[in-house]
Amino acid sequence: MNSQIHDIRNKIDHIDDAIFDLLKKRIFLAKELVKIKNQEKKEIFDPKREEEIFNRLIKKIPQDIVQKEKIIYLWKNIIEICRDIQENNSK
Repeated sequence: MNSQIHDIRNKIDHIDDAIFDLLKKRIFLAKELVKIKNQEKKEIFDPKREEEIFNRLIKKIPQDIVQKEKIIYLWKNIIEICRDIQENNSK
């Protein structure tokens, strides 16, 4: 295999690992958040907060790299996973 390809794939693997570690941290924080929401009798789903997240992230998306819709799709899935975990941990 071409050594440049191997080097780039190694870098991608390290980035994937970092993304995975950050997702685990986000999930941990979602579990912590649901404990507080339960204590304060707040709803799990907060559409206003999700809109804030999307609006903040949309501003960061470089137009020349990826379509905005694809990033939003990715984040909607991440948020949905965290919300599902919160709902499962609120019972």
